[in-house]
Amino acid sequence: MKQKMLDGLKGFMRELVFGMEDGLVSNLGIVLAVWVATGNASVVLLSGLASMFAGALSMSAGSYLSSKSVSEVYDAEVVRAKELVAKNPQKASKEMKAMLKKEQFDTDEISTMMRHFLHHNKETFAINYIQKKLHISPKGNSHPMHDAAVMFFAFAFGSLFPIVPFFFGESVNIMLISIGMTIAVLFAVGMGKSTVTHRNCIDSGIEIVLVGVGAGALGYLVGLIFGVVV
Repeated sequence: MKQKMLDGLKGFMRELVFGMEDGLVSNLGIVLAVWVATGNASVVLLSGLASMFAGALSMSAGSYLSSKSVSEVYDAEVVRAKELVAKNPQKASKEMKAMLKKEQFDTDEISTMMRHFLHHNKETFAINYIQKKLHISPKGNSHPMHDAAVMFFAFAFGSLFPIVPFFFGESVNIMLISIGMTIAVLFAVGMGKSTVTHRNCIDSGIEIVLVGVGAGALGYLVGLIFGVVV
């Protein structure tokens, strides 16, 4: 059961981590910039919520189009590879042999594989051909609408944490609370990612935190500059 859950998680890990991290980091930067420039919690909330929904929609649309484009390119290249095998099997065979030789297969192994590919399984040949020549990976279980939905909710959920403290007033420590919450969630995202990447969970968490803190610091500087200028 646990392994099935991990396998399912891998299918949308990119969108989940990317969406959460981007939502946390981008909104933290906006929140700090607006707070330092205005000192007004209402303005921070308005800016943060607007950024959350606009960003979530933009990121999900981008994820949909990106995933759809990859899928379309992959399908088109499979068709082209099949046409090449049908029209010019000698050329396809020569190119595939050269690529297999680079991977250090010996002559007998290459001959056996080519015989199997061209006489028994041209579908496998087409898939291997585009993977080796064009470095295009199979679509796997990725679906544009699925990826877009995961990206939308991950970005929106991540964007909430930097602005939550501002719902409760304008205390002196509110900025520190926002930063602390964001860092804690970033660290949790990094640790969660390590369950499927098999990296050290602490290192994974620290890596994402450093990225977030860097973006937050830039946001703070921008707010400070605009606060002085305005």
